[in-house]
Amino acid sequence: MITQTNSTARPSITMPALPGDNRDERTRYFGDVWELARMASILEVSLERALSTNRAIRHDKENGIRTLNFADSAIEDILFAIGNICERAELLHARAYLFEGEGA
Repeated sequence: MITQTNSTARPSITMPALPGDNRDERTRYFGDVWELARMASILEVSLERALSTNRAIRHDKENGIRTLNFADSAIEDILFAIGNICERAELLHARAYLFEGEGA
């Protein structure tokens, strides 16, 4: 939710809590940061496995070219994960100013 009180103030960006989530905004924010880091780590491992030379149909070591075989669904999953991580990072970046100067 984005609200702005006057033209010179920064917008107030808060994420509405899910039902039953009694954490304060700061705790939710850093929980979201941790979740983003976890998602990025999972994506990194998935990409390492997907792009490994072990999965290559053909590996031309002399020219450094690998031919890989991907299912359409795997490509869609990877693209979705990248897009989701980028979207979450943008939202977190927009909320980061709420905690400026805290040394977090």
